[in-house]
Amino acid sequence: LLWTARVKTKRSDLEAALGYWRTLVKAVEPGSDDWFEAKLGVIECLAAEDVDAAGAVLKQTLSLTGDIPSHWQDRFDRLAEKTQPDPSGDGS
Repeated sequence: LLWTARVKTKRSDLEAALGYWRTLVKAVEPGSDDWFEAKLGVIECLAAEDVDAAGAVLKQTLSLTGDIPSHWQDRFDRLAEKTQPDPSGDGS
């Protein structure tokens, strides 16, 4: 599943990738490296179509997870920047 999710994401088949990432989130141990990768995969796929939904999932993940392992922190930080609402409110 993990390999397929990665390939689907890389090939921009995001709808299929999202399904695989969501399945992985449920299948692997919460807090494991595979779980963090799967959560990031879900958020990244969502961000391509619905930044607000991606931001909500990211916020929930961060509030429920606590500390993010250092080797995942950069990707979470990049997603946080990408999913932050536009302060001007004009979408630019």
